[in-house]
Amino acid sequence: MIEYYSDQVYLDAEYIAATAADSFDADYGFGAAPWDAVALGILAEKNKELAFTADKADKLKVDQANYIAGPSLKILAKYLDQAAKDGYIPYKATLGQYISADDAAARYKALKAWYDAKKHFWVGNGPFYLDSVDTTAKIVVLKRFAQFPDPADKWAGFVEPKIAKVELTAPTVLKIGAGAMIPVNITYKGEPYPSDEINFVKYLIFDANGNLVLKGEAKYMASSTWQVVLTPEQTKKLVAGSTKIEVVVSSKVVAIPSYKSATFVAAP
Repeated sequence: MIEYYSDQVYLDAEYIAATAADSFDADYGFGAAPWDAVALGILAEKNKELAFTADKADKLKVDQANYIAGPSLKILAKYLDQAAKDGYIPYKATLGQYISADDAAARYKALKAWYDAKKHFWVGNGPFYLDSVDTTAKIVVLKRFAQFPDPADKWAGFVEPKIAKVELTAPTVLKIGAGAMIPVNITYKGEPYPSDEINFVKYLIFDANGNLVLKGEAKYMASSTWQVVLTPEQTKKLVAGSTKIEVVVSSKVVAIPSYKSATFVAAP
C-alpha cells in the first residue's frame, strides 16, 4: 500500500488521482517501458552497479542507467542473463499473481532477441521504435511499428484546421411583414461540411438604424444547405432601409467560428 501526497490540484478529482497514479508507472521517464526491461535496472540498482536517478547515481558513484548506449548496456545485458536464468519477477509477492514463470521466460527471451538485434534496451509501445543508435555521429534511427493499432492518418484531420466556408444568399429586397427563407451554404474544401460536426448556425439581423432586432438558429435542410427562416411576425420588427444579416457557424472540431454577412433592403 502506498500513501501519496501531491500539491497538484484540478477541478476534476479524477485528474488528481490519475496524476498520482502516473507517478508509479513503469517507464524510462520518457515513455512506457515493459516490466522486463525495467527489471534489469532494478537488479543493477539493487547491486549498486547502476542507478535510475542522477541523484542516486552520484550518491553511489555509479553510472545512471542508460538503456540506449554506453557502459550501462553490458551491465543490463548481464542482468538480463541472470533474470532469465533465475526466472526473476520483480516484487514477486504481488506481480507473481499476474506474471507466471512461463510468461517471464518468454519476456526475457524476447528481450534478449531484441538486444541482440538492436544493441540497446529501449523498448516501447508507440507507433515508432528505436532501430539504431550512433552516439559518435549523434544519430538515431526510428522506424514505423507496423502493428501499432492506430492508423497512420488518425490525426491527419488536424494538420489543417477544418474551418467552415460560409456562403449567404440574402434577398435583394425583403418585404416587411412577409416571411422569408435565406439559404446558408456551409462547406469545407468544396464539400458539404458534415452536419454532425456543426455545433450551431446562428443568425443576427440588424435593422436600418443598426439595432439588433432578430436572432435565432438556422435550420439544417440537406447536404451543405441550412436555412434562416423568418416569419411574417419577425419581419414586422424591421424598419425600412438597408438591413444586415450576419451568420455565425460554430464547428465541433475547431475552436475558430466562421462568419458571413450580407445586406438587403427592407421595404414596406
